[in-house]
Amino acid sequence: MSLINLFISLTLGIAACWTYTEAQAEPPTNEIVCACAVVILLLSFVWFVVSAPWFLNLALLVALVAIGK
Repeated sequence: MSLINLFISLTLGIAACWTYTEAQAEPPTNEIVCACAVVILLLSFVWFVVSAPWFLNLALLVALVAIGK
């Protein structure tokens, strides 16, 4: 990962925390927290695949095919 990836992730995290504190919303339920965690993990995985070099994508493909058999 490059430094720009870390900067983008940090910026998104800060923006999310600031938005939540400014909204003065009720505390989220466990379902909402889990759904947000899953979305963040999926977005992180997609971001990694898009920004990863071709050999890492190839290794990921080989691992997924090996697991699928």
